[in-house]
Amino acid sequence: MKSIFSFIIITLFLAFQTSAETEKYRLMWRDDPSTTICIGWVQNGGDTATVYFDTTDHDGNLAAFKDSFSVDRFVSHKGMDHRFSRISGLQPNTAYYFYIEDADGSSDIFWFKTAPDNSYETLSIIAGGDSRNNRTPRQKANRLVSKLRPHAVLFGGDMTDDNTDAEWKEWLDDWQLTIGEDGRMIPIIAARGNHEFSNADIIDIFDTPGGDVYYALNFGGDLLRAYTLNSMIFSGNAQNNWLENDLSTNSQVIWKMAQYHFPMRPHTSGKFDNQLQYSSWAQSFYDHHLQLAVECDAHTVKTTWPIIPDSGPNHDEGFLRDDVNGTVYTGEGCWGAPLRDNDDDKSWTRSSGKFNQFKWILIDRYKIELRTIKVDNGDSVGTLNDHDIRRAPANLDVWDPGNGDTVVIIKNSDLSAPGISLIEPVDYSLFPNLDPINIEASVEDNNSVGIQKVEFFVDGEKIDSIAGGASPYNTQWTPPDFGEYIIKARVEDSLGEYMTKSSLITVDKSISIDDPTEELEYTLSPNPVSNRLFISCKNCENTPDHIRIYDISSKMIKNYTVLNEQNNILNLNFLDSGIYIVEINSKSVTFSSKIVKL
Repeated sequence: MKSIFSFIIITLFLAFQTSAETEKYRLMWRDDPSTTICIGWVQNGGDTATVYFDTTDHDGNLAAFKDSFSVDRFVSHKGMDHRFSRISGLQPNTAYYFYIEDADGSSDIFWFKTAPDNSYETLSIIAGGDSRNNRTPRQKANRLVSKLRPHAVLFGGDMTDDNTDAEWKEWLDDWQLTIGEDGRMIPIIAARGNHEFSNADIIDIFDTPGGDVYYALNFGGDLLRAYTLNSMIFSGNAQNNWLENDLSTNSQVIWKMAQYHFPMRPHTSGKFDNQLQYSSWAQSFYDHHLQLAVECDAHTVKTTWPIIPDSGPNHDEGFLRDDVNGTVYTGEGCWGAPLRDNDDDKSWTRSSGKFNQFKWILIDRYKIELRTIKVDNGDSVGTLNDHDIRRAPANLDVWDPGNGDTVVIIKNSDLSAPGISLIEPVDYSLFPNLDPINIEASVEDNNSVGIQKVEFFVDGEKIDSIAGGASPYNTQWTPPDFGEYIIKARVEDSLGEYMTKSSLITVDKSISIDDPTEELEYTLSPNPVSNRLFISCKNCENTPDHIRIYDISSKMIKNYTVLNEQNNILNLNFLDSGIYIVEINSKSVTFSSKIVKL
C-alpha cells in the first residue's frame, strides 16, 4: 500500500509541474572537461534559478535529485538575460543529469557526459563553423550533432550574419536541435569569427574564459590539447606569446589541434591569404608539432597533406608537404553559409569540394581519424550507439573525394598498439534465439612485450577478463533478451598499450536469413554481402516485377524495376553496413529475406 501511495504522490507531483521561464540551453567547457561543466541558458522571468544535479534521472522524479548549484554569472547580451552555472568536482567519463528550476517551475531533464581523464579512451569531436544565414543546412547539421553524440563541438565562429539580437535568438533556438531525443546535450567550445562584432559576443553567450577569446583545454588527460585562437585580434605579440608558451609547457601531450576562423591559405579565389596568421602561428605549429588545424570562413571544403612553413625554392604559398612533421589543415566552413567555389587548390591540397559539411574527428593514442560529413541528409541519419562511438550511424554521408581519402588518418609514429580481431561473432551477425553465443578474439603482440589481458564487453559491461595466455581468446555470453548488442574485445599488452574491436549483433526471434513469405524459392548469396548480391531462382518462370530494398525500420531504400531475367545481380556498394530486407515481387507473389551488408 505504501508503494502505491508513493507512486500516486509522484505522479501528481509530475502532473502539476509548471514550466520554468528558461530556454535556449547550452553547455560549455571553460575548464577541465573531465571534472567540470558550465550550464548556460536564457532566463525570461521567474526568480533566481537553481540547477539540480545527479548521476541518475530518478525516472523523472525531480524531488529525488541530490545536488544543487546556483548561478555564478548573469549578463544581458543581444536582448537576452543569460545565466551560467559553473560546476566543478565531477567524476570523469560519467553521465550527469540536471534540470533548472525557478519560481515558475522546472525545465526538462537533460544530461551530458564528462570527458575521460586518461589517454586510453577514444575521443569524438565535431569541428566546423559558419552557420550564419542558411538556416536549413544549419538545422540539419545541428540534428547530426545530436545523432553523432560527440564529446564536444569545436565551433569556429560566424554563428550569425549581422550579429543582431533576432539572429542570435534564432541561432540559439536552432542549437536546441543538437540535444538528443533522450535529452543528451553536447558542450560547445566557441571561437570568434568576423561576423561576431566583439569578443563580448562570444564571452557573454558562451561564457568563454579570459577576455580575448583564446584558450586551451586538455582532453583525456594528456591525450589532446585543443587550442581556440582568435582571428579577430592581432595574432602576434600577446596571443602568439601565449601560444608559444602554452605549446612548450604542454609538450608531453600526445596530440595538439587548433581551431580559429580565418584560413591561412583559403581554397576559394575570392578570399585573401592571411599573412599575419601565417607569420604568427604556422611556425609555432611546426616547432611544437601541432598535428591538426581546423579553419573556417571561406565557405568551402578542403583538407591538406601534412605541411610545414617553408620559404625555399619548392614552396607553394609558403608551405611544403612533409608527411612526418607537418600539420594537416582542414575546413573551411560551411555549417550554413553561402557556398563558395573551391577554385584555389595548392600543390599540397589533398582534397577540396563545395557543400555543407563539418568534420567528425576520432582520436586515440595511436591515430587521428578525420572524416568530412555532408550534412544535407541529416534528418535521415540514424543515431550513434553510445557503446561504440567509432561506429558510424546508418545513412551517415561521409564524403568520398574519389582519391581514397574517405578517412584521413594522422598516425602516431611513437606508439604501437597490439592487434586484435573478433573471429566470432562477425559484425552484423543475426541470432534467432537466446542461446549462448561464442565470442572469440585473435590478438597479436606487436610490441613483443607480452599480452597482459584480453577483456570482453557487452554494451559497455565487462563480462570476462583473461590474463596472459595465447591467442585465440574465448568466452561465452547468453543474451538476456531480444535486441541489438555491441560485443567488444579489448587487448592490453604489458606496456599498457591497447586496442579494441567490436561487432554489432542482433538477437531477434523473427530473423531468418532466407525466410520466403510465399512459394517463390529465391536464393540470395552471399549473405552477409560486401558488394554484389546474387539473386537466383530455381523454379521461376517470370522476370520479377520489382526488387525493393528496405532498411530495418521498413523505409524503402531502393526500387529496381528494370529487370531482364529471373536471375539478377545487385551492386550494393551504396548501402551502409547494417541489416536490410530484400523484397522480390513476381506476378503479385512476394518473397522477402533479410540480408546483412558488411
